[in-house]
Amino acid sequence: MDKISEKIIYRIVIMIIGSFLIIEAIYLFSGDKYQILYAPSLRITKYLFFIMFFTSWGAFTNYRCANRNIKNLLNLLSICIVAEVMLDFIKDIIVFDIGLTKAFWYIGLLPEYLIPFFFYMTALAHGETAMTKKLHTKIIWSMSITAICVLAILTNELHHGIFHLNYKEGLWDLTYSYEPAYFIIYIWAVLCYAMAIIILIIKARNIETKKYFWLPITIGIILFCYTFAFVAGLFGPGYVKATGDPGLYIYLIVVAILEGLLRKRFLPVNSGYGEFFLSSTVGMAIEDESGRVKYRTRNYGKKDVLSIVHKINGGGRVTFEENVETLKLLRYSLERKNKELTVQKAALDAKASLEGELMAVEYRNRLYNEVEDTLANKFSMVRVLIDLVNKELKGNDNPRSVNQLLKKISVLITYIKRKCNFILLAKENKKISTVEVELAIRESLTSIETLGINCAIMNGTVGEKLSTIVAMLFFDWYEELVETFSYAEVDSFAVTFLKDADGYVKLTAFLDAAGSDKSGKNPIQMKFSHALVSRAKDYGGIIKSHYEGNSYIYSIAMRDNMEGNDVL
Repeated sequence: MDKISEKIIYRIVIMIIGSFLIIEAIYLFSGDKYQILYAPSLRITKYLFFIMFFTSWGAFTNYRCANRNIKNLLNLLSICIVAEVMLDFIKDIIVFDIGLTKAFWYIGLLPEYLIPFFFYMTALAHGETAMTKKLHTKIIWSMSITAICVLAILTNELHHGIFHLNYKEGLWDLTYSYEPAYFIIYIWAVLCYAMAIIILIIKARNIETKKYFWLPITIGIILFCYTFAFVAGLFGPGYVKATGDPGLYIYLIVVAILEGLLRKRFLPVNSGYGEFFLSSTVGMAIEDESGRVKYRTRNYGKKDVLSIVHKINGGGRVTFEENVETLKLLRYSLERKNKELTVQKAALDAKASLEGELMAVEYRNRLYNEVEDTLANKFSMVRVLIDLVNKELKGNDNPRSVNQLLKKISVLITYIKRKCNFILLAKENKKISTVEVELAIRESLTSIETLGINCAIMNGTVGEKLSTIVAMLFFDWYEELVETFSYAEVDSFAVTFLKDADGYVKLTAFLDAAGSDKSGKNPIQMKFSHALVSRAKDYGGIIKSHYEGNSYIYSIAMRDNMEGNDVL
């Protein structure tokens, strides 16, 4: 069905329903003056029209709805509405026997109270993609209450707790009165209508505009007013007799709400594909099980095309068509673009490689600059000593002096080498092992031994990890000690590396003076630089020196509580 035909049918239906409403309004407000407007033939026409209308709506909804759960609920709802209208039609128009009328009246109550239940179930299922535990609980409770209500009505003959029937000589005269349990059942039906409308108002919200779809609440107000007027008897005793069952319009209102949600796509539908296909430029068609084309685009069926067929689960198939010339052009364009991207990728790879090399060079240069700045004074001392060696060689009168100068240069170069090693370790590690400090001192002692001094070292801190700050401070203290004392006055040189019970790591140097007079005076003049002493104090270090026996003892002790290598 195309969109124009659908609009025409909707307008015809609205005109017919409007005509019935106008006739009933005239009868309602004019009394019996225009009773001819409601001749039996007109009542029959009204019933037949609504039977066809609700049946057609149910079939059309089954065709349009895309959600299986909602489709099943709408099918049950339309079946109950059609059954209710047909039973009312038979009871009011066809059957005249009191017993049969009573039977159809009782049977008609079954779909009458199932309609609000299925309406409520449809609202609950709207927007749900899976059966959750909470939804399942709501359905079970609602089904249980509805089943109890229907069972209570159908067994009214046993207890008369819903209706009280009047009998005359064992015959029912079609008059009855409501008992208290009836109002409980009626309240449940009204609650189902109300809860369904509220749920649909909450769920029927446009995601983009954030606006609610107000058709359910608008029609719901009309439904409430109409139902209240009917129950309160505002229409008069002859209204139902003249116009038929007013429940027709209650069901019409329910259908209007659901139809509005379907047309606004708040309930999932599979209609509208015709317009979509006509507006598409892709060659495509959908066929049913028998091979008939149900939907096609305007470019479907042209020559020189490549067809791709995909079968649909449950029957039918989808055919996609691609223009061969278009595919060739696209392929050529993709190949050319692929070549361009390959060239660009090679250029980018070369650029990335060059940038990596530049970064490596910059990193090395930065390290070289840092080493040069840190050891600038040591390099100066080496150059001074080299100049002195050159002068001595030119004079060539003191080989012993030249030998001593060369050995001092060896000691300095050893320090520079180990200091560079410490700087590199500090860049890569937060902690430095005392073994590294021991190796640096041991290599320096090896150089000092060339000066004729007996040297030794003992490390009792194997496995200890020092922060780079403390490790380099220990080595700088040691190097300043080595550079300061006079080699000619030292006979032996020993170093210990220990950790005491208080947690202090202690580096101690023992120097035995050659030819000491044991007078208590220190012939080895030692005074550490102010910069070194300040650094040690800043990090909690303790520098001490004293004379004991024939040895002069110098020590530096530090408790390592630093983290990382932020300061070198």
